[in-house]
Amino acid sequence: MQYEGPWTRGVYRFAIGDRPDFYRKMLGVLTATEGGRYGAVNMYDRCILTVGLIQWCEAANIFGVTKMLHKCREIDSDLLTDYLSEAPGELLFTEKGFIFNGKPVTTKEQQRAAFLGGSSGLRGQWTDEQIEHARRVCAVMSALWQEEKFRESQEAYTGKRLLGFVMPKTKKILFPELFPQEGAAGALRAAYVSFAGNLPAVADKHFRKVAETDKWKSANEMDRLVMALKEMTFGPGIAIYPHRYEAIRPVLEKQFGINLPDMAEELRTFEEPNPWAEVFPDSRSIQEALIELGHDLGPAGADNKFGAKSRAALKAFESEYECKGKPDGIPDAVSMDALAKAVAEMKTTTAEVADLVEPKPVEVEPDNEPFDEDELVPDVGEVLVVEETDENVDSEPPEAPEKAAEGSKTPYVILAFGAILAALGRLLGLY
Repeated sequence: MQYEGPWTRGVYRFAIGDRPDFYRKMLGVLTATEGGRYGAVNMYDRCILTVGLIQWCEAANIFGVTKMLHKCREIDSDLLTDYLSEAPGELLFTEKGFIFNGKPVTTKEQQRAAFLGGSSGLRGQWTDEQIEHARRVCAVMSALWQEEKFRESQEAYTGKRLLGFVMPKTKKILFPELFPQEGAAGALRAAYVSFAGNLPAVADKHFRKVAETDKWKSANEMDRLVMALKEMTFGPGIAIYPHRYEAIRPVLEKQFGINLPDMAEELRTFEEPNPWAEVFPDSRSIQEALIELGHDLGPAGADNKFGAKSRAALKAFESEYECKGKPDGIPDAVSMDALAKAVAEMKTTTAEVADLVEPKPVEVEPDNEPFDEDELVPDVGEVLVVEETDENVDSEPPEAPEKAAEGSKTPYVILAFGAILAALGRLLGLY
């Protein structure tokens, strides 16, 4: 469906100021794309009427403009009534909200009657009277914000509700009781609210798509900011979102002291960080390391898909090596450092064992002396011959004579083994 209708930018711009707190910075980032002026009014979409710094939507069951005007009414109801008296028909604002022709304006049909003069708001379906009616409502809704006290009221109302755009699961990640508000960490939160202020569910889906990954857990704050901006800008496939990035970038840089890719196309080419890329460039290399260490990854083995079995194997490794803050089965700086060390230690140990077990040849220095066959017969010195008699059986052997007796009947030749070994050593060149 294509809508059309009157709109105005308004006059008074929101100014962040010289010494803003975090919430004022966050509002400045959001208003860079959502009007940015107190009196901005849009009457050409399904909200029927949107007003203010971030374009509060009045569609039935939302009533964003009604809630904001209640705060103005608390400050000065008579002044608010005076402004609305310029609206067409009998359009009033009471403690019950908008009243048109004596009836509360609570349904889509009643809103179209009160704000659009009965038009559906669709292109080509306007009468001249309906166009004039809508233009007068637009002018009144914009004019009342020239009052400073009403501008202050709108600012306070809006600032307090910024975190209302954050879905519960993302709020636990980005906005716990205490959270960083400066630098890249603060910029990440402000950027998220800017996207969530447009489409909360879409921003939540795409932020968590990157925030629940292993890379996010090990990335620094600046890398996290760029990862989230890239996914929220291009992930939804919404044509205006690259322009949204380019609108909020200078505000983020100025307010949080950071440096981002200038254009959306530069952001698109950003490569997500892998701090352990030199050792484990992908999931497959992590899986292969776990398998080397004896962990079972199932029949698929190292398939480059870090699924349940891979996480279980890494968790078991973390328990075995008592990794700090573990086990959780998530690759991060702690677990990857431990895994790299474990693989290196295993390879070192394997190499040392191989050196001990594998026989190595003994290099023998060549003998340049002429070969002498007599060297094959070792010089064993004198031979001791002992004659066996009744007197010396099972008794101490007699002292050796100076020379062996001739005609011995049963000689026992005792060879001097030390001399033999010495001769062999000389022959082989070992000594």
